[in-house]
Amino acid sequence: MAKGLAAASVRNLHVVLHSALSEAVRLSLLPRNVADGVRPPRKEHVEMHVYDESQAALFIEHAQRDPFGPLYIVAITTGMRLGEITALRWKDVDLDKGVLQVNQSLASVLGKMIFVEPKTRSSRRTIRLTKVAIYALRKQRMQHLDQSLQLGEKWNADDLVFPNSVGKPLDPHGVGVRRFPPF
Repeated sequence: MAKGLAAASVRNLHVVLHSALSEAVRLSLLPRNVADGVRPPRKEHVEMHVYDESQAALFIEHAQRDPFGPLYIVAITTGMRLGEITALRWKDVDLDKGVLQVNQSLASVLGKMIFVEPKTRSSRRTIRLTKVAIYALRKQRMQHLDQSLQLGEKWNADDLVFPNSVGKPLDPHGVGVRRFPPF
């Protein structure tokens, strides 16, 4: 059975189509915009579920035993988007001061991972790190040093904090937390 497109996709298509048809009307190529009579689906309100302090502590405990643990710990302690975390470079992290800079994001475009600018000015920001995040990032840094000794410095030419196993950008869609309990 075909499911069709998600409501958000239909709304986005409606916006693009409506805009294109409005331009055609403006250029006198069409007498009217037929998209004016179409109501796109309503935006669905999805309630966000947030861990309480004990659930977050349990999540961090589980994450410390996972290969993606440092990434998960940075995510839960900073609130960064996954694309921002996977685009994070070591030059943007100051473990001594306990801060990191969000300067870019990683996005999948036509199956290829590309670095993109933050969508808004407020998305470009400085984040103070917790002690547990600093510890996780130090652990991640040590793993990188070991890997660079084994594979040569070329393995992570982008200087990414969270690269894939061969040092290339990690696809944000490939990082999931399904193996963690839903608390």
